Amino acid sequence: MIAVYARGAIALTLACLGGASVLALTPLRAAGILSEGRARAAVRSLGRVWARAILAVLGVRLSLRGRLPERPVVYVANHTSALDVLLVLALGLPRARAFLSEWAGQVWPLRWLGDAWGVFWTVPQRHQSERRRRFALAAEALRATGESVFLSPEGVRVRSGAVGPFNRGAFHLALDLERELIPLYVTIPSACDPDAGGWIAPGRVEVRVLPPVSTATWSLATLDAHVAVVRALFLSAATKAPAPVESRPCFVPSRSLRASCPSPPSPQARPGRLRPGIAPSRARATLRPSLTTATRSSSSQPLKV
Repeated sequence: MIAVYARGAIALTLACLGGASVLALTPLRAAGILSEGRARAAVRSLGRVWARAILAVLGVRLSLRGRLPERPVVYVANHTSALDVLLVLALGLPRARAFLSEWAGQVWPLRWLGDAWGVFWTVPQRHQSERRRRFALAAEALRATGESVFLSPEGVRVRSGAVGPFNRGAFHLALDLERELIPLYVTIPSACDPDAGGWIAPGRVEVRVLPPVSTATWSLATLDAHVAVVRALFLSAATKAPAPVESRPCFVPSRSLRASCPSPPSPQARPGRLRPGIAPSRARATLRPSLTTATRSSSSQPLKV
């Protein structure tokens, strides 16, 4: 537990240092020493180092499968955890900005970092007119700068491991910009998910780059069909995602919960480990009923991880 608190304290310190370093760029921009584009590039570089340092302190290993394109594209990814913001920064998407919710902008120093990064802050789905206005402004800015952009079509965190319904905003944006979609499938073990209980345990997070999707033949009339095709890519990736395995020991003192833990092998499965002078039949008879029940239940049901 001390190690957990120590990792959290170091990560919080790094977060504050990251916010301070971004804040230090503000007077340089105000004085005209740094252009807006160069300031965003500096923030992306600082953010990548900062995010990777925090993940390393927390013991989270980031694995990227596939190559990220250098050309301007629209990145879309499933939204499984609050950890996604750190992952996007740590990936260092080439010349990419991002869409984040206004709620995330209430967290310091994320607001400072987001503004310096050039984040497009979005509002909930119920404010449709304001969302359309902000997406139109974002498309205009991205077309002028030639930058890529990252956003999640799910809009909300889906922690069940399933793929949630897709909003149309990301696809409207790709159609408007006439750019390819690059799907990114993110797999985060539950132990690494801060939403699961406030702690981030060591583990491996995987980001897979799925095949690019061309928008050259898209139209508003067929947009829903294209949304379904892209979502099908995520559904297929979800079925192929490796099941995360947690290696932490399971200690459950309650007898009523003992059946949910893996039980030690019974003497029948370990004939070479029996004590001398005890027959196998006697060893089986000395097993506690609760342990026998736990062994039977654990063998008939898959272990939930």
